[in-house]
Amino acid sequence: MHGIVVANRFCRIPEPLEVRFKKKIDKYLIGQIRQIDVRRITHSAKYVTGYGMKGLKRPTFSPNHVLLLPKTLGELPT
Repeated sequence: MHGIVVANRFCRIPEPLEVRFKKKIDKYLIGQIRQIDVRRITHSAKYVTGYGMKGLKRPTFSPNHVLLLPKTLGELPT
């Protein structure tokens, strides 16, 4: 799997994501997840994003296979 996290430094997590994942790795390694590699995108953001979304270019995938989190308050169930 491949994922991209877009966050600002004023969010609820007061540290860089790579630090957060290192500190709390046991919280994130659940089910069949055995390893998580977190890296800051420092260059070629367009290439990295395109690589992460390459599955959408194939006929077997659709935008319905993309999960965007978090949802806005209006999209949450009551």
